[in-house]
Amino acid sequence: MTDLPQHGLLKGKRRGRYYVHTIQKTYAVYIGALLFIYSVALFGLAFVAPYVMPAIKLISSGPLEEREIAATQFLVLGQTIWPATVVLILACASL
Repeated sequence: MTDLPQHGLLKGKRRGRYYVHTIQKTYAVYIGALLFIYSVALFGLAFVAPYVMPAIKLISSGPLEEREIAATQFLVLGQTIWPATVVLILACASL
């Protein structure tokens, strides 16, 4: 009879748990962290993308009316960023 490896089998009897190598755990943590970071980046871009053009208008020396509209949009962003942040974190955590 051949000798079986001791990590998953114990003298021919199966244990209730499977053997998981530490490198597998490490890679699982790394992949989970990368998924979370990429999800935050993707959803964050979706929340911030509409405000890119007003930011450019606000920095440039355009007409005062356009800059006022851009400033108002940033005030709205400041008022709505906290609920969006909560939704963003929940959406990323559910992946």
